[in-house]
Amino acid sequence: MDALRQCFARLKVKGLKVGRDNHTVSVILRIRDRENKLIAYAPALSLLKDADWKTLMQTFDLPSNADHILIEVSNIGLGGDFWADDLVFVSEP
Repeated sequence: MDALRQCFARLKVKGLKVGRDNHTVSVILRIRDRENKLIAYAPALSLLKDADWKTLMQTFDLPSNADHILIEVSNIGLGGDFWADDLVFVSEP
């Protein structure tokens, strides 16, 4: 059975230039099994405009065969500065 999880992160963006198809700054979670096969993504934590420190949260299902989570912090927009801090994972009761 899949388990429900939450991910929190604080993000800050300055001088953001959003790219084509709303490409922007994001924290992306790639969920993989023991063989390192991608089995799921969690919804990205993203900002589409400049912001001072802002806490974002996503709820996602963690498949029962999940072994590890790869955390990708990226700016695939056209420019700007991006900070991420305080990444937290919690289980929902």
